[in-house]
Amino acid sequence: MTRYLGLLLIIAAFCGCGTSQPPKMEKAIDATEVSRQILTYSEKLRFQKHLQLEDSVVYYNNKINRIRLDFSSMDVLDIWEARALLVDLVDEFLERINGNAIIYRDLGTFPFTASDLEVYIYFKSFYNHYVKLDSVGMISLKQGIASYIASDGFDCEGPCWRKRNEYYFQSRNFITFKRQGEALYKPDTESDFNIFGDERYIDPETRKYLNRISPRIKTNRPR
Repeated sequence: MTRYLGLLLIIAAFCGCGTSQPPKMEKAIDATEVSRQILTYSEKLRFQKHLQLEDSVVYYNNKINRIRLDFSSMDVLDIWEARALLVDLVDEFLERINGNAIIYRDLGTFPFTASDLEVYIYFKSFYNHYVKLDSVGMISLKQGIASYIASDGFDCEGPCWRKRNEYYFQSRNFITFKRQGEALYKPDTESDFNIFGDERYIDPETRKYLNRISPRIKTNRPR
């Protein structure tokens, strides 16, 4: 009897194992759509802004908390150009993320803001590191703070501006105000080339006189 009882217990154990099923795993976020947005946008940046995507990370638990984007570039920029690059990159990326019908439901905060992004742009050209050392060597955005670091910012021994930190909204305001001024006052066409190059201001009569006495120098600005 004991022998049959043991056999019945073994059969019952195997039957129980056969009917059990693993719990269903629910996908926390739609990682495919986030990846698609990052990669398609990075291709636009590669062709239009000369930025190469090096890495990207999406931080999340049940919702997306933060997105990190790492780029490199061979361009040589001053700080105004660096501000404009960061502002254009961040504003359009946020517009794409917040306006996506799939992604916005997975965001930990809505709308996503610059404080929810990390962006790093490294400028790697030889000219940057050995010739024009006051150009921007790195741009970073973290916790809403934009940082612009000169190419000699880590080993500068002479006069240099090294590093500038400002809130992202300040960078955005600076670029917005500058573009408003350009729209109001920038000439529609470039003036003729003159021996003084791009002077801030020369009155029209003086400019005519200087160009008249230097006919061999006066020429159209090279395109």
